Amino acid sequence: MKIFNFFLRTTAVFCLLAGISVHTLFAMEDELTLADVLQSKMVIQQAKPFKLWGTGVTGNKVAVKADWSAAVVAVVKKDGTWEASIDVPSAKAGDFGKHTIDITSGKQKMFLNDLLIGDLWLCSGQSNMTMYMKPFKPWHNGVVNYKEEIAAANFPGIRLFTVQKDSSSTPGKKIVGIWQECNPASVETFSAVSYYFGRELFKNVNIPIGLIVSGYGGAAAQAFTSRETLAADAVLKKEYLDPFDKGEKKGVTGQPTLIYNAMIYPLLHLSIKGIIWYQGESNAGKRGLYPILSGAMINNWRSLFTQGDLPFYFVQMPAYNWKKHDRYEYGYALFREEQQRLLSIKNTGMAVAIDVGDTTIIHPSRKREIGERLGKIALHDTYRKKLVFEGPKFEAMAVDKDKVTISYLRESLGSGLTLNSGSEPLHFFLAGADQKFYPAKAEIKGNQIVLHCSKVMQPVAVRYAFTNYPFTNLQNKEGLPAYPFRTDDWKDAKMLPLE
Repeated sequence: MKIFNFFLRTTAVFCLLAGISVHTLFAMEDELTLADVLQSKMVIQQAKPFKLWGTGVTGNKVAVKADWSAAVVAVVKKDGTWEASIDVPSAKAGDFGKHTIDITSGKQKMFLNDLLIGDLWLCSGQSNMTMYMKPFKPWHNGVVNYKEEIAAANFPGIRLFTVQKDSSSTPGKKIVGIWQECNPASVETFSAVSYYFGRELFKNVNIPIGLIVSGYGGAAAQAFTSRETLAADAVLKKEYLDPFDKGEKKGVTGQPTLIYNAMIYPLLHLSIKGIIWYQGESNAGKRGLYPILSGAMINNWRSLFTQGDLPFYFVQMPAYNWKKHDRYEYGYALFREEQQRLLSIKNTGMAVAIDVGDTTIIHPSRKREIGERLGKIALHDTYRKKLVFEGPKFEAMAVDKDKVTISYLRESLGSGLTLNSGSEPLHFFLAGADQKFYPAKAEIKGNQIVLHCSKVMQPVAVRYAFTNYPFTNLQNKEGLPAYPFRTDDWKDAKMLPLE
């Protein structure tokens, strides 16, 4: 017995050092295995087939029995893999009943328990998606009031899974991670944005919510995209694949396909409700490529999961000065504009974060607002809840001599325009035909904004929050910030001070 216990302890240490779970190692020793993401405590996607998959001995039968349905039998294929599919009922509000699944092949048995039926969301992106609730020094100071927020995170109906960081030159099958109940111990090192997103859904739909975080700090979008997808587009192939194939070195985070292969592809059989995405900092230097690349990646992921046009909700970059203390630079604003172009893709939504960034810290602490805004988009677009889910969105401008009146889309106004601080809206600029923009004095008049600038007697164009790091105060009364916008398409416009 002592020898056996020593073997178990030694094996556990080996597993931790190697980055794999004891469950996975013993599954390798056994002939019957189950995909790493399929574990006890997980949330199973409601109203879609639940696919189970793994490996076994060729020709053997694998019986899968869920407590809510009849047994399903699969046969292990010649390549040693098997797949089974179980129909899953719709979730019912307030139903947090725990379910079980038995998997049997000959004398071998596996058992999953404490399973919940609800909605499962994939959460991905770079560091601002993966940043913890608690501080992660020196990169992140934790969310605002992190001690109180963590202490209050008792939601056993929310389940959490973080995919361990990895990369691969070819599509893989293995991942490392553990499903956990949402509680103060598990949430403190969980993605803050994802937690707040899941909490917003949970409080409003009252069904189990599962969150799978598969992100990688510093990673560019091409790293999350398959080789086949990049190769199919001549522009993307030339920009990303060709240099990679020639041996150009940019590390894991800047190279194409490596993160996709190791952290997205292994989830391919999983039924999910949708995807949230917080990424862009690492692609901001080549903004013109971002809509092409991101559009290709979105289609790539939707094809991988074979569940139609899955919801894809993303975060527009917040304010940041890029260590250049010039309040009139606007390259990052142009990147935000490129991000907004993704809204032309079916079933996408964008959370505006221009008011909650930090001009000097690329990892802002105000993650709650970002997660909740993603949640509101999902509640409106996916769950069909009647609520205000976006801030004031530009509709039209009208010029009267030296004044300009800005109107917003009625459905984006909510209960009306207001400010979260100060006495007047900030970060409006006016320009004449000379393409020189100057700060404008702005005033709320009902549900419109009236602008005037002593330097621009014949205004022809308006920009709002269209610099690298504006910290805005204009919003609707529901607390959602106005969208940045510009009415011009000038390439060399100047942003100038009044002095």
